[in-house]
Amino acid sequence: MLFVFLYIVESVSQEKKIKFQISPQFGIDYNKTSWSISGDIFGKSPDYLSELIWQNFNFSQGLESSYTIDKYSLNMIISRSKTFKGDVSDTDYTADGRNGMNYNENFTSTNSTFLIFQLFPEYNLYKDRLFLNMGYNYISSHNMMNHSKNINSKYSWFLKGFKVGFKYNIKLSDKLNYSIKTDALFNKYYARADWILRNDLKHPISFDHNTKSNFGINSLNSINYVFNHKYSISMRNSILYVRGKKGIDKTYLQSGGILFTQLKDVKILNLESNFSFTASF
Repeated sequence: MLFVFLYIVESVSQEKKIKFQISPQFGIDYNKTSWSISGDIFGKSPDYLSELIWQNFNFSQGLESSYTIDKYSLNMIISRSKTFKGDVSDTDYTADGRNGMNYNENFTSTNSTFLIFQLFPEYNLYKDRLFLNMGYNYISSHNMMNHSKNINSKYSWFLKGFKVGFKYNIKLSDKLNYSIKTDALFNKYYARADWILRNDLKHPISFDHNTKSNFGINSLNSINYVFNHKYSISMRNSILYVRGKKGIDKTYLQSGGILFTQLKDVKILNLESNFSFTASF
């Protein structure tokens, strides 16, 4: 069925200037997730009560596709990665300014996952050089805390919202092109955790996090080598950074009570390098 679809697209494109592209990709990425909470809902007592930081190295794979009619295109990006080496630190404090450390433990975070999904229209504003886009953005991650081989806590976060950005292409030679793409991300942040060793907390949701406003940026640099009008390869580097502040942490007790405190800060950083192969029809 796929070959039939591609044959139809290729036949129609010869008459109506329609193009379909598909690009599988493989690479490696570094993902850092950190969050902290205060001692009370006002961000005090102390200002930093607890702080967790995940640092994961992942193998990534993904797929990009686009369907273009004249100057307009519809694009889809999906990328998923899995941690082959990672660690997480868990630190508690009793005094302001991250002083009075009374707990500090480190764990591995193997088998964490990271996912990006984007769906957006794009407009060719200027001579196949400058493109504008706006669309849907979804990013999630399941961050593991490996206490032992079969006992794992998990912190899962989700970003949902929209993005707006541009892409600029520079022709370096007949076969070589360079492009830069930058998007601003406007998202809602939600996270939930299952703290498996805490018997005083509920399971599978021991606590959750919400922030009212988050801002992020996603930038991609790409070098593209063109074999012919149908096939090309690319080497790409990307950076994703998202930050949210002053949210709510709700902790669910086995007794039925709920504790509220301030989610002080959330930071997400993802650095990725990958290779992609593009086929045009």
